[in-house]
Amino acid sequence: MLTPPPLFPLAVAIEAVLYAALSITLALTTPSPPPALLPLTAAAVAATAAQLHGGRRPNSPPPSPPASVTTSAATGAATLLFTPPPGTRRGGPHPADALGLAPAALLPVVVCGVVAPAAGRAAVAVGWYVLVYGAAPPRWRRAWAVEAAAIAAAGVAVAVTAVTASRHGGASGGAGYGSGGGAADAAWAVGTAATVRAVLATWDGSLTLAEAAAVAHAAVGVARRVAGGGPAAVAAVAAAAAASDSASPAGVPLVADAVVTAALMGALLVGAFGIPASAAGGRWWARRRYPPCAPTWPPARGGGSAGSSAGSIGGSGGPGGVAPPWWVVTWYAGLVALAAIPTTWLGCVLGTRNPVGVVMAFLVLPHGHAAMLLYWAAVLAAAVGVAAAASRGWLIGRSKGAPSRAAAAAIDDTAATSGHRRAARVVGRKAYHLLAVALFFPALVATPLLLAAASAVALALFLAIEAVRAAGVPPGGTLTWAMGGLLDDRDAGAVVTTHMTLLVGCVLPLWLRLPPPPRAGVAVVGLAAVGVGDAVAAVVGVRWGLHRWAAGTARSVEGSAAGWAAAFGLCALWVGIHARGGGREGGQWATVADLSRWAAVLGWVSALEAVTGQIDNLMLGAGGVAAALLVELGS
Repeated sequence: MLTPPPLFPLAVAIEAVLYAALSITLALTTPSPPPALLPLTAAAVAATAAQLHGGRRPNSPPPSPPASVTTSAATGAATLLFTPPPGTRRGGPHPADALGLAPAALLPVVVCGVVAPAAGRAAVAVGWYVLVYGAAPPRWRRAWAVEAAAIAAAGVAVAVTAVTASRHGGASGGAGYGSGGGAADAAWAVGTAATVRAVLATWDGSLTLAEAAAVAHAAVGVARRVAGGGPAAVAAVAAAAAASDSASPAGVPLVADAVVTAALMGALLVGAFGIPASAAGGRWWARRRYPPCAPTWPPARGGGSAGSSAGSIGGSGGPGGVAPPWWVVTWYAGLVALAAIPTTWLGCVLGTRNPVGVVMAFLVLPHGHAAMLLYWAAVLAAAVGVAAAASRGWLIGRSKGAPSRAAAAAIDDTAATSGHRRAARVVGRKAYHLLAVALFFPALVATPLLLAAASAVALALFLAIEAVRAAGVPPGGTLTWAMGGLLDDRDAGAVVTTHMTLLVGCVLPLWLRLPPPPRAGVAVVGLAAVGVGDAVAAVVGVRWGLHRWAAGTARSVEGSAAGWAAAFGLCALWVGIHARGGGREGGQWATVADLSRWAAVLGWVSALEAVTGQIDNLMLGAGGVAAALLVELGS
């Protein structure tokens, strides 16, 4: 008898309900919610329900049932319609996680609605496109003309909505996209929808559809931020800030915002052009040097099997073999040329021919910056030893029944050995979360502008490292070997993303230009949810979790409770510091009354962490910021 594999559809359904709750709250509590948000929410929930009702194996066509077994029409239709498109990562415990229809359609709309309301029309149109694209059969996706028409239809819908709103005098969200009105909104919608497809194509197997939609919206947001000429305040007083002192109280925020924008611009260029070009060039020289007819093509690296993960960045760290000198020189020259673009833009915005000097002055001259840099250097030096211990499993003890290291090396891979290795890998990965907290929390209290700029530069460097691994140039092999013990199935695609999403989830609020009133209290939500809550929940769940939320999931009640308590503790510490005036901005917005709202926000984040099949670093950070802004945390 044909039976479906053991799945966890309840988790996908709960995740859809959580995102629907955010979007409904946005629609009911904000004066100018994105148009047609409630119909989009209903469609996302309905599409998720239809997929869960009939879908069995959306990753592949269903096997032919025996003659005595009949497949229902609903099951066949769901399997045909909800097949993940090429380039998507399989996702979590349920195959529906590869699409993540509800988070793909709703999370970008909610974030845009609370951060940049003018982006609401375009975000809703892209949400409809993502729903249709995720539910479409493979034959429709292969028809590029049909897909181009669907993208154009999304732009037309945005333009019609804008014209209708302007006729009724109710423009949604103002003119955040520029003076083009409906035409500009339509252009951004078309660009974002096309970017979703480009992300899936260039970062093959690295992201689910929901994660690709979030990355596409972020990339288009950075492009819009750069195309707007940089920060308006910087453009207005750039000459004065550069001519006087970039370390003065008036110049520091301006320079910090410009550095963040330039660094995000560099990250966008590397991710959109550097990594795909590096991967294509690496595969090209590998085929010329090691033809496919060779018995060991591509050559094994680090003792791996020859030919395994050919051309996969996450699997082998590049095309394999030794890169020819001409390719190494050409690639690094191209990377320098790519880095010159945001540097030149930064100089134009700041009105100086020496943007590097202005940035260096910003790093060391303002009060507290030099001391924070020394603190970061000391913590990173100590983290080298911690990382070595984590990779060898020294940070966790040998649980009862687990074999010793000598016994594990001498026997085959049994269930006990596999479980111990999984626990060591989980604890090793989550040790980097605690490292992020040790690096970010003091800076968040004392030097938030320095943290915003440094973390944006770090994201660009992380993407450059992935480009190194994709191109197969030195030291790509060493980097792959160093990261090998900490990778999991989510890092098996074209790009290793979990360390980058950890950074983004922790510091995302610092990069956003949040609307007034000043909402500095939101800054700690990402660090509490991703840096502390997720790490503690995983470690406690692996070591002491006994009661699973449901069959088929690895999340435990004990882990979720411990994660919520740890995240709430960090928020309470944040409130205590600022209530005494210990923070740079004083204690006007960090009050004890905020603790109840923090508890509610972290409760939503903990519930999402327990059920999501997406990369939790990214989704918890973005969702936590949206939830915090919806309850006006820190206002």
